[in-house]
Amino acid sequence: MQDKLIRSQYLLSISLIITSIIYFFASNWGGFSKWDKIGLSVGLIVLFYVVAVLAANWLSRYRFLGNWLFFAASLAFGIGIALLGQIYNSHADSYWLFLLWFIPTVAFAIVTKYRPFSVLAYLLFHLAYFTYFFPTGAFWIRGPFEEVGIVGGLALLNGILFMYLFVRKSAAKELLYLSYSMFHVFAVSVSFFDRFGGVGLLITCLQIILLIVALKYFSVKQKRGLQIVTIVITTIVAFIKYTELSFEVGGGFFFFGGSLIGVVIVVVGSVKVLQLLKKQSESGATSRALSIIKHVLIICLTLFCAFTALSSITGLLFLIVPQAPEYPGFVIAIIFIYFSGYRLFRSYPTVQYTLLITGLLLACSISMMMSFWWSIVLLLVIFYMMKTLPYRGTRVILYTALHPILFVLYWRMLEEFYVGIWGHPYLWELAFIGFLVMNIIVWSASKLPYLRVLSFCLALITAYVLSFQGEHLIYYVYNLVFLVVSFLLVYDSYKKKQSIQLYVGYFVWFVYLFTKYYEYGWKLLHKSLSFLLIGLLIGGIAYWLERRNGDRTPVGTFIFTGRKPLLIIIIVVQFLMIGGITFIKEQTLANGTDIKLKLEPVDPRSMLQGDYVQLRYTISDLPISKKVRSGKRIAVILRSKENGVYGYSGYYQYEGKWNKSYVKKAGDVKIVGKTTYNGVEYGIEHFFVEEGTGFDLQQHIRYGHVKVAENGDALLLDVTKK
Repeated sequence: MQDKLIRSQYLLSISLIITSIIYFFASNWGGFSKWDKIGLSVGLIVLFYVVAVLAANWLSRYRFLGNWLFFAASLAFGIGIALLGQIYNSHADSYWLFLLWFIPTVAFAIVTKYRPFSVLAYLLFHLAYFTYFFPTGAFWIRGPFEEVGIVGGLALLNGILFMYLFVRKSAAKELLYLSYSMFHVFAVSVSFFDRFGGVGLLITCLQIILLIVALKYFSVKQKRGLQIVTIVITTIVAFIKYTELSFEVGGGFFFFGGSLIGVVIVVVGSVKVLQLLKKQSESGATSRALSIIKHVLIICLTLFCAFTALSSITGLLFLIVPQAPEYPGFVIAIIFIYFSGYRLFRSYPTVQYTLLITGLLLACSISMMMSFWWSIVLLLVIFYMMKTLPYRGTRVILYTALHPILFVLYWRMLEEFYVGIWGHPYLWELAFIGFLVMNIIVWSASKLPYLRVLSFCLALITAYVLSFQGEHLIYYVYNLVFLVVSFLLVYDSYKKKQSIQLYVGYFVWFVYLFTKYYEYGWKLLHKSLSFLLIGLLIGGIAYWLERRNGDRTPVGTFIFTGRKPLLIIIIVVQFLMIGGITFIKEQTLANGTDIKLKLEPVDPRSMLQGDYVQLRYTISDLPISKKVRSGKRIAVILRSKENGVYGYSGYYQYEGKWNKSYVKKAGDVKIVGKTTYNGVEYGIEHFFVEEGTGFDLQQHIRYGHVKVAENGDALLLDVTKK
């Protein structure tokens, strides 16, 4: 258990340090010059590689620590490429960023066979692919068949990758499941009939056939992991298609009534399937795997049937009693909740849970339309059911449902006394504080293991949500509450050797780190320093625990061992890439032509590069021929107009041909761009700014100062009022 803790602490420490580096460079702090930032970026990459070698050979017995630091160096390289884009105001989240990052990453994956590199390369390829066809900030409208070609092509690539890994029996299970899942995600995204017509219908039919065949094949071959994933995907696809069908048909008595009959058929069928799984497990055939499949199947079928039944019952109520659907709806909900505990259904979990969840969902939604006294009735029913039903699953569902029911009661009670919750943010915060305290009390007092796990998870989620509330000092207090509560809960889980809670706690921490990047209440620079200190502290604690353990026997192998020449070549290529990009940009700055362009801005945040002002120029709107296709390279001739501001001269070159006869004049400047649906982009549409300054800047700037190289490539230098 201590080994697992040390591993987790090292992983969290490295993650916090990498996060702090991303946040620091994304803040675009004005205290560093261009060369300071580049030097710091290169130095961090070198530092990670050096520390990786030291950790794997001398500092730690855990060779995986060297591997993680080596992987962190690859992440630092990607941050360095993103930083160059920020410094030279290249396109935010450009496909070039992800493509350049992908090249050495996939080389590392091939040479080392280290699976994190494979997963990172997979993600980078998809990011490069999507940002190429759908660039950030550009307004693209593509036809249905073009979308099918782009997204369907990616689905096909994932299908080929899955088949290759499956046939080869690859050890890269992460890629196997990722490629299989993403194949179905991309397939379903281009299967909507309203958007893609007959092609969408054909893709839907093919996907359903594939899922049925896959379920049968993976069951026969006892590929339990893929069988579970297929069950989950089938449930999601079924729900999406049901929702699509409801929009297409537009509801109606026959649709909602037919949906309810369908739910009954699915539930009855699930009973037969679960009985079959039970017989297989009793025969001794991989009983643990079958047990997992059984629980996943119960969860998926229950959720699908419950939500389908909810929408059907709600639709029928509004059709039959449109004036007051809430009262019969509430009665039906109470009946469902009560009969879910009926002895007859206790042997059939899908029946019991479908009745219970449908009743709870219906009751929660209906109670928002009624007096708060009805919420009290519902609350009493919940407490009665929790006391009388001894089953773990029902108590988990009831305790989870207690939260929205209490919130509705709180909201309706306040409205009863003429206090509107919507206009008073502190009332929201009080509700979350109450839930946090309630879950901590249940977690500390309950003797039921499953209830402790559930209250632990809900306490962490509540504290996480609370960390986004409040303003000024209160906001920082809530974030401190999250960090303190999560640390104490995770530490207690470690002491009591509760691995589920431990991993849930780490997962919530990682989600917190990721989502805080896009949250503006806390400056990136301050987050960076905080996470760096916390990361170093956790890493220091992990190192102290390792030393105190006393055992110096090496664990695992270092990926650098036996592969030094090839890995050194890849590392050198990384530095050559950074140097090459810097050299090309500096050459443009030194030798390019200065021009001034009129512009119009907006202000978002890049994935890795921080805040930027998105710009649009007068030369972006050109009267070009309808024959010019979107996404194609175009060269535009600019000429100096009033006050030295450059504008469109009336000439452009597309596919080697001029739109009309052109004779070069003194002072003409050729700038190269790419056509979009609503104009031309030149790669100078993003100006990176220090965090928090973009909104004020965009109110005043009117001109962009640009360097244009002889080949037409442009580099944005500055934006000004005049």
